[in-house]
Amino acid sequence: MATRAPLPIAVRPSGSFDGADGAWSTFNFNVGGDGGSRLGQNFKMLPSTSRSTTLLPLEAAWCDTPSPSQCAERRGVLPYNSQQGLGYQPNASSHYQSLGLFNLEVSVPALTPPESGRYGLTSIGAGLAAVDGLVLDGQLVAGYVAEEPFLSSVGLANTLIDVGAGGLGSYLAGLNASGLIPSLSYSYTAGAKYRDKGVPGSLVLGGYDRSRLDGGVSISMPGPTNSTLVAGVQSITISSSAPAGGNVYSATAGSSGFFAVIDSSSPYLWLPPAVCDAFERAFALTYDSASGRYLVNDTARERNRARGMLVSLQVGNAVEAGAGSVSIDMPYDAFDLEAGFPLFPTATRYFPIRRAVGGVSVVGRVFLQEAMLVVDYGHRNFTVARARFPSPLPPADIVAIAGPQASGRARASKTNAIAVALPIVCVALFVALAMALWHFRCRSARRASGAGEGAPMGAGSAHPLEADTSREQFELESPLGNEDKSAYFNPASVFPTRPAEKPTASAVEVAELPAEVPPLTADGRNGVFKEMN
Repeated sequence: MATRAPLPIAVRPSGSFDGADGAWSTFNFNVGGDGGSRLGQNFKMLPSTSRSTTLLPLEAAWCDTPSPSQCAERRGVLPYNSQQGLGYQPNASSHYQSLGLFNLEVSVPALTPPESGRYGLTSIGAGLAAVDGLVLDGQLVAGYVAEEPFLSSVGLANTLIDVGAGGLGSYLAGLNASGLIPSLSYSYTAGAKYRDKGVPGSLVLGGYDRSRLDGGVSISMPGPTNSTLVAGVQSITISSSAPAGGNVYSATAGSSGFFAVIDSSSPYLWLPPAVCDAFERAFALTYDSASGRYLVNDTARERNRARGMLVSLQVGNAVEAGAGSVSIDMPYDAFDLEAGFPLFPTATRYFPIRRAVGGVSVVGRVFLQEAMLVVDYGHRNFTVARARFPSPLPPADIVAIAGPQASGRARASKTNAIAVALPIVCVALFVALAMALWHFRCRSARRASGAGEGAPMGAGSAHPLEADTSREQFELESPLGNEDKSAYFNPASVFPTRPAEKPTASAVEVAELPAEVPPLTADGRNGVFKEMN
């Protein structure tokens, strides 16, 4: 009897837009429950495409504005035992295992100064905590008191983290290794508060929501031990629809493009200084050297909105123009963000671009408002597609991403089927030839005797074989792109160290543990995934 394939997990959005540096669609997760009657703490989290560790804010002395409880609530810490918590409480879990104090896993080293965190192992579940809910024990978490990241995050990267307990993978890798999702894959789009009174994000573990993406380009990962999401930014154009006819500016004029890490941990576009200068001129921005951010005054904001300003990023597998690519168009509203405490003492409008540090460019969460990311670690590639915003949003149309083992079994099954069918086909051909020869002789005899021909033997309509559309695999096979990507940023293993030491790295690939996951049989929109509230 065939083993039923595991279903993708569609994590339901929290229903709110949160953050200190903008309004971002968050997702519910619970931490520390036992999968029975002992419930874990609930958090509103953001996905991190560059980290494996799930980061959780601890109670912090600085988080007191407008009050400690309200600050914690703004950070996505939900009530626990009927009281507003002030942060993650590791000791509330009976099976929490402390690993010690280490530097936090950084997303992009050139941009992120190391902070320390308390690492440990505990359970994580998608959705709000519930009696007999699905939780996965032994997952790596780190509690921290730093101001950034402001919100907690769930790790989706494919890296091993060594904090003295051996190489530990992400929550996503744990789900895959336990056979709870079809493959080591996920899809994510950040949602957009500025569209239709707020369109929530989409996060699917082991699949993607077909109703939320349009087109796309397949991009290879840098190498066999580097699964960093590096894309080629071929061009950036800035256009306006008013006055009549508008204008088009190239923010990358004279450039052949550049590579950038797609990292949802950061809200910004970290761009080459010359590109930032072009944005500053086009949008009348003011650079604030104290914070390193670009501010927008009321006059510039009204001007940009009135002109219908639009930013288009041409993204592909390579940096050369003309290579396979997709254009992600971002309206001005996508950049019209407001930041408050602790980044600024009062609410301040800013434009989410920053000057790249150390030559490392990053395409952050602001980009994923208008783009969907589909990552397939098993086949070592990912897709960047345009996000769709149908109104009203249709029911989710979840498609499973089959892992390489399932693909191999499918090919093996075809080979075995051919091997079994070949003798049968040979016998059938022999019988058919014999019958045809007999039929030919009969017709010849009838013609010779003057008998009528009658209807041809075996008359009927031939029907071409159709593809089985009830099974769909998201296999994005693509050749390795520009080899410069292979040394661009991240090895496949990160080893956090004690805070006094400098982090080191080693290229050790995450083990992709096989699971019995044949291609998922879909039935349209319902019953093909697990939705976690």
